[in-house]
Amino acid sequence: MNKQNLKSILAAVLCAVVLTVPAGAAELTFRDVPADAWYYNDVLTAVEDGLVNGQSADAFCPEDSITAAEAVKLAACIRQKKTTDAVTLKNGDPWYATYAAFAKENGILGEDPDWNSPISRADCMVLFGRALPEEENEAINDIPDGAFPDLAAQSPKSEEIYRLARAGIVQGDEKHLVHPDDPVRRCEVAALLTRVMNAESRLSFNLSTENPVRASDFTGMWQDRTSGRASLTVMSSEEYPFYDVKIVWGDSASSAGEWTMKASFSEAAGRMTYENGEMAFVTYDSNGKETRDVHWSDGQGYFSLEADGTMRWQDSREERSAEFRLERVPVRTPSPEQLTDEFFRVVGGIESGTAGASLKQALAIRDVLQFAVRNDLWAADAGTLRDNLLTAWLAMTDEERGAFDANFISLLTRMRDAWEDWDAARGAFEDAGAAEAMDPLMDLRSARLSWDILTSNTLTMGNSAGQ
Repeated sequence: MNKQNLKSILAAVLCAVVLTVPAGAAELTFRDVPADAWYYNDVLTAVEDGLVNGQSADAFCPEDSITAAEAVKLAACIRQKKTTDAVTLKNGDPWYATYAAFAKENGILGEDPDWNSPISRADCMVLFGRALPEEENEAINDIPDGAFPDLAAQSPKSEEIYRLARAGIVQGDEKHLVHPDDPVRRCEVAALLTRVMNAESRLSFNLSTENPVRASDFTGMWQDRTSGRASLTVMSSEEYPFYDVKIVWGDSASSAGEWTMKASFSEAAGRMTYENGEMAFVTYDSNGKETRDVHWSDGQGYFSLEADGTMRWQDSREERSAEFRLERVPVRTPSPEQLTDEFFRVVGGIESGTAGASLKQALAIRDVLQFAVRNDLWAADAGTLRDNLLTAWLAMTDEERGAFDANFISLLTRMRDAWEDWDAARGAFEDAGAAEAMDPLMDLRSARLSWDILTSNTLTMGNSAGQ
């Protein structure tokens, strides 16, 4: 459809909606739309095409929001115009009933929204995305899933929004943040309508997946040096490909604020993003018993790395998040001598085939696991750890290396079984007097990761790629 036909039809399409007007404005006369506003050209184009008008002759009110009912009407009119070149929908009782029924019949709308409340940016984009016929949604941009820092690829609303981005209809702000939960503003609706209805107005941009930041750059322990009281840990979750993130801000010895998230790494954006973050106020009694008071569990946000290596935090619910300047807490990797004495020789010291060998295996597992946890190996630099392991290995005698090889795989197998079912494996460790020390470690994600880091890097030592 050419631009002239678009002008002649749209006055009928969007009449009676708060945004509609005659076309043909040569320039904007709205006192509240300055020429340097990012949306100036969008509003100008929308006015010229008969898509929008002001709230009065000289006021557009760009910051005002629209309701869910108004957004549904716009979406229904978009679909009908796009598919039939005409709009025959009329107001019902209530006024939006006809448009809601049409939107549901055509797969645009699911459950009823709060009709008279402001609609969010995400919900408005989803409606417009579903209203646009597939043949008019051709991708012109390379936008990989997860490229928007504040819109995880796993979000139920992400499919339509990323589809709009690839079609050049949505791009987010200057940092490519889409602010999904914010109310959509009239200026944003003008931009969306212009790009939905007129392919010539769509935006060409790409978010490269070639980002030097890796997920491993986030994993580890961090501390806010400004307050001196906030600490953060990022470690891989048991639920691949997520990461468990925890922030603790200690107000006193008996209380702390805790934020927990299950984040995913966006390779395109080079950020850790999350949804459903939880904030709880934790208090401890004189016996150390913990009480949690959950304040919210719907936080959304992301973690990013600055050029100086510090980590930044942005959260939709926590205003203080922007104040954090998190610095990595250095973890000292065990020296070759420590690895020799507390790992290689402990494993190699088990005399296979002798009386009590099974008990000695349990004790060796306990000692090695405690060594791994004590040194926070889950947060250690993998390259340095492999180098130190190799140095320690080469410094040992052939007899010591042979003794280690004779026991190592058996210990890995036994520990794997213990991780899978500690209740079933505990008896053998109890016989060796190691169960009491193992009990608290078996519930620690950091203990499992530290064990895996140590043993996997032992298997790959000498390979700089760690494969």
